[in-house]
Amino acid sequence: MAKYAAGGAHVTLVTCTLGELGEIIPPGLAALAADRDDQLGGYRIGELDAACRALGVTDHRYLGGPGRWRDSGMIGTSGNDDPRSFWQADVEEAATALAAVIREVRPQVMVTYDDDGFYGHPDHIQAHRVAWRAFQLAADAGVVIGASATGASVTGASVTGASVTGASATGASATGPSATGPSVIEGSLTEASAIDGGECGPAMLPWRVSKFYASTTPQSVLDEEIETLRTAATAATAATSAFGPVGPPPAQGAQRPLETQRAQRLPAGFVLPESAADLVYGVPDEQVTTEIDASAYLDAKLAAMRAHGTQITVDGVFFALSNKVAQLASGVEHYALLAGQRGPDGPYGREDDLFAAVALDPEAEPVPPGAAARRAG
Repeated sequence: MAKYAAGGAHVTLVTCTLGELGEIIPPGLAALAADRDDQLGGYRIGELDAACRALGVTDHRYLGGPGRWRDSGMIGTSGNDDPRSFWQADVEEAATALAAVIREVRPQVMVTYDDDGFYGHPDHIQAHRVAWRAFQLAADAGVVIGASATGASVTGASVTGASVTGASATGASATGPSATGPSVIEGSLTEASAIDGGECGPAMLPWRVSKFYASTTPQSVLDEEIETLRTAATAATAATSAFGPVGPPPAQGAQRPLETQRAQRLPAGFVLPESAADLVYGVPDEQVTTEIDASAYLDAKLAAMRAHGTQITVDGVFFALSNKVAQLASGVEHYALLAGQRGPDGPYGREDDLFAAVALDPEAEPVPPGAAARRAG
């Protein structure tokens, strides 16, 4: 998000819940938990505001308005059955709200979770379903959004930006769609706005998003991360992560090399994952179409992650959730293109820009000003 926001793209983040059922790391904030004062969701609004400032994202919205849908908790827990939960949301209703945002903001690109929710969180899975359906509804000229039969106003909250959009479940993540909502790149947070009724104004005309992505991680990157963590746990110095290329770019199709950072050890209190299965879900490398090098904005990403202090502990380039399992923050992020025209491969055998080939779309809006690198070819 920081990379594209800095490059002039309008980035909109849509979050689907407030993350009310998340675990709380700082002991002093334990009373915020759902089984006590149930105030975690409100506290996380402030965390997300701070994270968005760190990323330079200024357009953030809650799907349906703040608190419209509640955090569902992890799969198999009682929160899944709460009728207020996002997991229980009517997909058509939620998608219509998101489609209203798409038609208002008119993005060229949407990014969401994959159909497994990145690591199986039910709200992430639902976010994928909602985002995909909204992608379809927004483009359908037969679907009227923003005007009722009586001309009353309709409120629509959802995903998208003038060029890149994303919805997250809780806005917890600083690297991509976040912990609890529908999908797309990242942005800032605001209440859903009411859209005037009556005749459909220009903002409510159908809008076809040029490209639709799911955030994902290649299995080879997870395997490499495990080896790096093991090295950091036993050595005084280690290469910390696949942050970006070093030296001249490799031959077409070659793997991205490691960037060696200053000497680091695994932070005290962090534990090693037993395998890549303890991290996010990986996918076969051949399913990954797009690799974005945002290593120049890694510090902004880390600052955004630190802003989510109730749920993430950050130490250098290492971070951990409440389970204390060590992970590495990377400046390189990966996506699978699910709809739209794939752009040309970059130096690592994948698209290297989310806007690649948008200029070849005959129905697309112009590429955002100052984003020449996003032009195809």
